[in-house]
Amino acid sequence: MNLDRHADAKILVNTTPLGMYPNTGESPVSLGDFPRCEAALDVVYNPTRTAFLLDAERRGIPHAGGLTMLVAQARRSAEQFAHCAISDRRVAEIVGILQRRMQNVVLIGMPGCGKTVVGRALAARTGRPFLDADAVLVERAGMTIPEIFESEGEEGFRRRETEILADLGKGSGAVIATGGGCVTRPENYPLLHQNGVIVWIQRALENLPTAGRPLSRRGSLAEMYEQRRDKYAAFADHTVASGEVVDDTVRRIMEVLR
Repeated sequence: MNLDRHADAKILVNTTPLGMYPNTGESPVSLGDFPRCEAALDVVYNPTRTAFLLDAERRGIPHAGGLTMLVAQARRSAEQFAHCAISDRRVAEIVGILQRRMQNVVLIGMPGCGKTVVGRALAARTGRPFLDADAVLVERAGMTIPEIFESEGEEGFRRRETEILADLGKGSGAVIATGGGCVTRPENYPLLHQNGVIVWIQRALENLPTAGRPLSRRGSLAEMYEQRRDKYAAFADHTVASGEVVDDTVRRIMEVLR
């Protein structure tokens, strides 16, 4: 390849299917090889953020995916067949609707903060499927979480967890409840962020249950929170306080998603 001859490129456009669902996580180039890049475009629209676009995001480079182009193409076809004009405003409205439908709502937070209960209620309210990462992990492993920790340790559990998040994160339109420690592995962030908006549910430590949670029972919840607080903040697009009533928390999440 002769990419080195174009290292001074200011705009990069990926017109290949690399990074498209279901083979997410692939990118045709590293933007680190293009120090003068000022914008990155990807014609792929599923996932919302391909590895190529996530690379641009990390580097602070303006970027955009292919959904708007897809809708604009459909607009032009509709105009030809129906012999009518469709405004740019209508295109923007349709793009917004599709983005909201396609994005996952990913819930993160301390063990016991209510991700599963709130996630089920949010999914029911919005008509989305609900996916519990821990439940999927247990089903595939054929062991409970305490059993996995006992036989494989935390490292084995985290490895399994990342594999599950890779599968769930590439889907779209779901509510996903994650395990409390998923933020301890930076590689989980692009898996969840590629198609999702991430919401951090905060709950007072004294209200967090510990039964059946190996790490919560092993040490101080306050120490665990101090170790993870900045990681939750780095993953989160929004932060929502967990209320005493589940419906109140669901309402707050729906407000920030709007």
